[in-house]
Amino acid sequence: MKSAVFAFATMMVLGFSASAESAYARECRINGGRQWAVSMSSQFDTSLCLFGSAAIGAGDFAEYKWGHGTALSIQSFVNQTSHLPNNNGVCDTVGAFYNTAVDSAGKTWNLCSFVDGSVIEVGTLAGGVSSSKNARLARALQ
Repeated sequence: MKSAVFAFATMMVLGFSASAESAYARECRINGGRQWAVSMSSQFDTSLCLFGSAAIGAGDFAEYKWGHGTALSIQSFVNQTSHLPNNNGVCDTVGAFYNTAVDSAGKTWNLCSFVDGSVIEVGTLAGGVSSSKNARLARALQ
C-alpha cells in the first residue's frame, strides 16, 4: 500500500512540474518556436517567442493563434513586405517605441513596443515577412 501511495504521489509531483510550462510558452513551442524571457529596463519582464533569429512577443503570438485578435506587433510584421534599415528608427515607422531588454545570459535585445503592450524584435520587423531570416515566423503565423 505504501508503494502505491508513493507512486501516486510521485506521479502527481511529476504531473504538476510538467504542467508548469505557461500557455504562451506551450503555444510557442508547439508551433516550432522557443520561449525566451527578457527584462525591459524601462518597463517590465516579458517573454519572446523565437523562431530562429526572428522574435515576437510570446503572448502576442499565442493570442493570435488562439483567435483572440491580432496585436499591433503582428499586424506591423505581416504588413512589412519590404526590407527597412535595421535600426531603432524602424519602430518609429510603425508608431512603436524603441526599447532595449536583457535576457538572463546578458544579451541585449532591441525591441519595438506598441501601445497595446505587444513587442517585436527590431531586426524581425525590419526584415518583414519576405526576409529569409523570418521565414519560420511567417510560416507559424499562417
